[in-house]
Parts: sequence; structure tokens; C-alpha cells
Amino acid sequence: MIRNGRLLFTLIITAILKSSLIFAIDTQAFACSYVGPRPPAQMMQESDAVFSGFVIAASNADATFSIENAWKGVSEEVVTLLSGPGDCSYIALK
Repeated sequence: MIRNGRLLFTLIITAILKSSLIFAIDTQAFACSYVGPRPPAQMMQESDAVFSGFVIAASNADATFSIENAWKGVSEEVVTLLSGPGDCSYIALK
């Protein structure tokens, strides 16, 4: 009985110590790189397309927009943006 009690005590202490390691590990994670704010003129120059509009359809792989205003790279009334795998992937006009 004492042996089982000692084993149980050892298992409990081990579990507590291992659980406490979770809080000791740095939990900060970065999903995407972000270069910080840039002037709007610079952002427009670096972008292939600049527009405003409304999402009219969306899925995991793309989003279709009804274009309200287009400043650069869009001449259609409806545009579909394709994205690759992940949240930080490249987005292309379809």
C-alpha cells in the first residue's frame, strides 16, 4: 500500500512539474511578418491593384468583390482574388 501511495505521489508531482513548464515556455507567436505602417502613396505604388468594394462570394480559396471604386489595376465591375495556402499567402487577381 505504501509503495502504491509513493508511486501515486511521484506521478502527481511529475504531472504538476510538467504542467508548470507550459507556463514557463514563451507563448508568443507570429503568424505573418508585418513591416509596419507606410505612407498611402508608397503602398499604392507597391500594390498591383487598389480598389474598394463589397464581398459578394467567398470560400477558403478565393473572394469575389463587387467593385465600387478602382484606383489601380482593376477595370472590371467584379473581381475575384485567389489566395494560396495559409493566412499570409500571396493574393492574385483572377
